[in-house]
Amino acid sequence: MSSKGLLNAYDCKECKGVMVTVDLDDGVTPFQMTCEVTLACKGWMTSRGYVVDPDEVGEPTFEWYKPSPSEVKKSSDGMRDHAAQEGLFFRKRKKRCSSCKADAPLSPFQFGEVDTTRPGFKPGAYIAENKLTVDICDNCLVKAGYPPMHLKKVGRNEPCPCGGGKKYKKCHGVN
Repeated sequence: MSSKGLLNAYDCKECKGVMVTVDLDDGVTPFQMTCEVTLACKGWMTSRGYVVDPDEVGEPTFEWYKPSPSEVKKSSDGMRDHAAQEGLFFRKRKKRCSSCKADAPLSPFQFGEVDTTRPGFKPGAYIAENKLTVDICDNCLVKAGYPPMHLKKVGRNEPCPCGGGKKYKKCHGVN
């Protein structure tokens, strides 16, 4: 059975923290590992064995991946042995575009009134201070018809490019 793309969670009995992971490649992951939830915790985390409800645990914060030969060469003896037995290495997950899921430079982008029916606009978003905020790459902003702020010079008295209906100076131009 392939584990590629599967979510897993590790629970720490010491700090009660949960770490969510995703497998980017097929391979072996540990059943137990030192806690990575907080720097202060010295406890051990135990795998849930890929029995995870994505709605309960949320997005993965770490990822398992097949290491390059140079990474294996630089690693400890234990990690080299692990890699020799098809073991995956682990790293903090990069933020991904909430629309296309690509690794890309992201802009936290705030919208006033949002037209979620606009073609191409389907972000995973959260609401803060009555504004919809998304982590989205410039390509997806352009495809959805929202010019990225830093690509377009906006005059203070022009309408804000976020589409909120206010002048730029009263919306995203506020210092």
